[in-house]
Amino acid sequence: MFRLFISSLAMLLVLGSSIASAGSEGAIQIPRNVPYANEATVADNIRNECTDLGTRLATSLQQFAAKYGVATIVVDKVDPNASGAVFQVEILNVFSAGNAFIGHRKSMAARGELFVNGASKGHVDFTRNSGGGFGAGFKGSCSVLARCSKTLGSDFAKWLEKQQ
Repeated sequence: MFRLFISSLAMLLVLGSSIASAGSEGAIQIPRNVPYANEATVADNIRNECTDLGTRLATSLQQFAAKYGVATIVVDKVDPNASGAVFQVEILNVFSAGNAFIGHRKSMAARGELFVNGASKGHVDFTRNSGGGFGAGFKGSCSVLARCSKTLGSDFAKWLEKQQ
């Protein structure tokens, strides 16, 4: 009985690993951290204080892609010339005005381009604005910009879903 259990467990492990590797075959490579296209276009205080905007955008993209049925694989650095599908994303601009007392006026713009085997299959630009939403008077600028990052991740995931 124990041998049957062990052999069944081994078969499940082999089957599971082959399914996992088959699932990553058609996965789109996405960055672990979305970089700025040009750091000079983003104010120093934003770059120095809101250091996780690129990571938040990438995480949101990954989460929403899974929700929309888009298989992704996270890589440290995307290479548009790599084989397979690669989604190159860059933050174009970040704008931060106002504060919790007079009202937040934040904006973030990003561009994504899908490559398949080194050939561009299209690009898309999105911009998201936020005033902070519910409880904005209790939020800092970086947390309001994080809301923009999350929504941009959803926008890109929806766009990738349409490209399949």
